[in-house]
Amino acid sequence: MASRRRETKGFLLVAALVAVLALYILAGNVFVVREIEVEGNQDLSDADIIRMSGLSIGGSIFRVNAQDAMHSLSSYGKIKPLSVTTQLPDTVVLTVEERTPGAYVDCYGVILVLDDEGVMMERVNALPGDTLVYVTGVKPTRYSVGSTIATDVRGQVEAMSAALAAIRQANAVSAVSELNVENPDNMYLVARSGMVVMLGDSENLAGKLLLAGAAMNDLQARGITQGRLDVRSGTQADFRA
Repeated sequence: MASRRRETKGFLLVAALVAVLALYILAGNVFVVREIEVEGNQDLSDADIIRMSGLSIGGSIFRVNAQDAMHSLSSYGKIKPLSVTTQLPDTVVLTVEERTPGAYVDCYGVILVLDDEGVMMERVNALPGDTLVYVTGVKPTRYSVGSTIATDVRGQVEAMSAALAAIRQANAVSAVSELNVENPDNMYLVARSGMVVMLGDSENLAGKLLLAGAAMNDLQARGITQGRLDVRSGTQADFRA
C-alpha cells in the first residue's frame, strides 16, 4: 500500500514537472512580443515612439514593464504617455498624446519650452519668436524634460497652466505676446498689438478672455490698439488709455 502511494506521488511529481516545462516552452514560443502598436500619435512616427519607450520585439510579454516604458516616454518631453498595456499572446499597445508647445520661459538665460500644463518639452538656445507665449514673472527652481516646472511661488504654475490653456481654447495664442504670472492672483497679458489685459486670478479665465476679445475688437474698429483693459471682474471690460 505504502509502495503504491509512493508510486502515485512520484507520478504526480513527474506530471507536475512536465506541466511546468510545457508551460515554460509554451511561454517561450507563444507569449513573445511580436507586435507593438502605437495609438494617439500624430506627427511622431510609430517607430520613434517605440524607440522612446525602450521596448522591442522578441522578449517575453510577461517581462514588459509598463512603468518603465511610461517613464522612458515621459523623459522625451514631446510625449505624454497615457497607458502601456499587453494583449496576450503577443501584442503591446502604447497609448500616447503628443504635447503641444504653448509657451517659453527665460530661466536665467536658459530658454525652456513648455506645454500648456507647464511641462518642459525641451531646452533651446534661441527665443522661439512669436509662435509661443512668453511667460514672465516666473523663475523655475527645478526643471527637467518631461516634468512640470517648479517655483517657490505657491499656486504660480497652476495659475500659469490655467491661463495658457484658456488662451489656447480661445484660439488666441498668436495674439498674445506675453503672460505675466509673477502674482498668480493678479496676472496680466500683453497682446501683440500692445494692449495690456488685466486678468486677475485664474477664476473664469475663459469668460475674461471672451470679454477682452470683444472689447479689443470694438476698440480696434475705432483705431485703438494700445492701452489698459481690465477684465478682472469677469463681468465687464474697463478700458483706460
